[in-house]
Amino acid sequence: MDIRWFGNYFLPILCGSPELAYPRINSISLLLQPIAFGLIILSTAAEFGGGTGWTLYPPLSTSLMSLSPVAIDVIVIGLLVSGIASIMSSLNFLTTVVHLRAKGLTLGILSVSTWSLIITSVMLLLTLPVLTGGVLMLLSDLHFNTLFYDPTFAGDPVLYQHLFWFFGK
Repeated sequence: MDIRWFGNYFLPILCGSPELAYPRINSISLLLQPIAFGLIILSTAAEFGGGTGWTLYPPLSTSLMSLSPVAIDVIVIGLLVSGIASIMSSLNFLTTVVHLRAKGLTLGILSVSTWSLIITSVMLLLTLPVLTGGVLMLLSDLHFNTLFYDPTFAGDPVLYQHLFWFFGK
């Protein structure tokens, strides 16, 4: 399950703050995540599957000869929306812990679950922009002919693999 639900409920309680730092950003990210999950599940309802595997490697996903370009578009947009929502929540959690702690509550006194949210948020903020940028480049290759991953025109399909596995490691 997503850490967002756990953090939204417990982080204000554990930090002694009345609310998360940015309640509207919190609401937007909470609304974007079910939309992203819906898009990812909707991609399986296309006439044919995407045929790209779970990694969406560019020679398969940027080819117009794939089984269903619509399924690839929907899953890539779903991944973009999910990445943006997770980045927004991570920023909100870190801002809440740093600026809205109760007086006298130092970082050393915080509970283990609060520290797990801090560490997870930092890791997501370091890796998700890279993956989101790689997926955005993949989407622009599909629709705007940018040729980031096309080896015929000096693109590098291994670049996406490096960006993807930077997120995975």
